[in-house]
Amino acid sequence: QKPSAPLAAEEARHYDKLGTGAVRCRLEPRECQIGDGERGFCGVRENRAGKYYSLTYGRPCAIRVAPIEETFMHVLPGAKVLNVGTAGCNLQCQFCNTYHISQARPEDTINEALTPEQLVERAKSEGCSALCFTDNEPVVCFEYMVDTAKVARKAGLKTTCHTAGHLNPEPATELAGVLEAVCVDLKAATNAVHEKLTMVKLDPVLNTIKHFAELGLHMEVASPLLPKYNDPPEFATAAAQYILSAGGAEVPWMLRRYFPSYNMLTGIAT
Repeated sequence: QKPSAPLAAEEARHYDKLGTGAVRCRLEPRECQIGDGERGFCGVRENRAGKYYSLTYGRPCAIRVAPIEETFMHVLPGAKVLNVGTAGCNLQCQFCNTYHISQARPEDTINEALTPEQLVERAKSEGCSALCFTDNEPVVCFEYMVDTAKVARKAGLKTTCHTAGHLNPEPATELAGVLEAVCVDLKAATNAVHEKLTMVKLDPVLNTIKHFAELGLHMEVASPLLPKYNDPPEFATAAAQYILSAGGAEVPWMLRRYFPSYNMLTGIAT
């Protein structure tokens, strides 16, 4: 096993300096206020003397070749894709099956050192037609994803991501300008259930789905079927109606099997 690469120190985007040495993250709706030497909720972005830094830029801890149908059903059918993930997440999904990296800090994962250019070369050497930022929540490695997508486009590769959709409109607009497609999770039909399952409210996710649709980005929506939480007919009706009204009849909706994991090994959210 290779030793882990040292943490990165890439200045983050979408944040405000508060004048007290603290910063406010504007990447996602939680908008953490972070004091000097502290990190945001995600655990992978740190305030150092009034500047906010991404610690996972160019530090993926999960890289694997997969069929694109693992995430998308209507993008490059039959293609191979390089799936890329880093440590950290801005949610705490009780059923997460990649919690060993999503709920970890970057110093606790085995990270490679790969610039956007090197990551694109890795994808090409593996015979991949696209990259997909997934496995953890790619919003928390926003800068790495954006820069990689720009390099990939010049190299003739597509870049996609699989996200929980908990992000603000401004960075969502920036993403839509560089990604070829996005898959957004819709995990519940009410704020109460969504917050119990993920520790964040549903409304920002619904807004993101609508925003991506308005921007014209190819979007697919995926729902993990969680018994007792989002498998009743009421969820199917509410979710389908929202996807139809926000994105139109052409937005694919994928229903995915639930695998007990993390804090829901028994099917009950703790």
